[in-house]
Amino acid sequence: GEASDDVTITYTPPKPPTVRIVQPADGATVNEATITFKAQTTHVPGQKNVALLLNGKPVKGFSWNARGEVQATLSLREGDNTIEISVSNRDGRASDRVRVRYERPVPPPVVTFVLPARNGLRTDKATADIRATIKHVDGPDDVRLTVNGRQMKNFKWDSRTQALMATIRLREGENEISVTATTAAGSAADSRTIIYTPPTPEPEPTVDKPAITIESLSQPVTNPMNPNAGRSTLIATITGVSDKKQIQLLVNDKPVAFTFQPKGGKLQATFNLQRGENTVVLRATNEGGTTTETRKITF
Repeated sequence: GEASDDVTITYTPPKPPTVRIVQPADGATVNEATITFKAQTTHVPGQKNVALLLNGKPVKGFSWNARGEVQATLSLREGDNTIEISVSNRDGRASDRVRVRYERPVPPPVVTFVLPARNGLRTDKATADIRATIKHVDGPDDVRLTVNGRQMKNFKWDSRTQALMATIRLREGENEISVTATTAAGSAADSRTIIYTPPTPEPEPTVDKPAITIESLSQPVTNPMNPNAGRSTLIATITGVSDKKQIQLLVNDKPVAFTFQPKGGKLQATFNLQRGENTVVLRATNEGGTTTETRKITF
C-alpha cells in the first residue's frame, strides 16, 4: 500500500526595528535652550517600545504615531548634550544618538547716558562731566567715545558698574558727544548734544567823576600889617573822593593847604592873595576822571 502527508510552512523573514534621528543634526550648536526633537522609526509595534534619553535621563513627554514618527520638546543644559533614542521588537533592537551643544546667546551691548541725562543741555561752563553705562562688554577696549567727531581715549572706566566717565572741554555752540560699544554680538550707540554759551562778562562798574560845588569864596580882606596882601576863604563840597590826596587846590599855580572831611565832603581853605587878579583852581580826581573848578578873584 501507499500513504502520504503534506505540511505547509510559511516563512516570515524577521523585521528588526530601525530608528533615525531627523532633528537635530549630530554635532549641531544651538543658541536656544529649548529644541524640537524628531526621529523616524520602523517596525515598532507601539510607543512602549520606544525609549528616549536626554543626557542619560528618560524623557517621558514624547509622542509616537502609527507612521513611526517620534517628536519631543527638549530642554538643554548649557554646554554639551547627548540625545539617544532606542527601539525594540521581538526581532531585535536599534538606537541612534546625536550630540548637541547649547551656547547661551551673548546679548548685544546696551549704551545709556547718565550725564547729561537729557539731550540739548545748555550750559555756560567750558567743561562738562560725561557718564554712561555700557552693558554686555568685556572692558573699555570695546568702547569708543567721540567729542565733535574726534575720538577721546583718556576716559575712566569702572569695571564694577561698567560705566564710562570723562570730563570734556566744550567749544562754543553745539557739541556732539557719542558713545559706541561693539562686540561680536553687535553694536550699540547713544549720543548727547550740549550747547555751550560763554557767560557774558559783567560790565565794569562805572565811576562818576568827582563833583565839586564851590559854596563860597570870600572877598579879600586886607592885612593891616601888609597892605599889599589880602586873605580869602574858600568853602566847597566835593563828592566822589574819599581821600584828601585826591584833591588839589592851587592859587596862582601854587598849592595851598586845606582841610577836608571825607564823610561830608567839606573842604575849607584860607589863603593869601596878591594885588590884582588871582586864579583859584580846585581839582578832584578819582577812577572816573578829573573835575576842575576855577574861580577868579581880584584884590
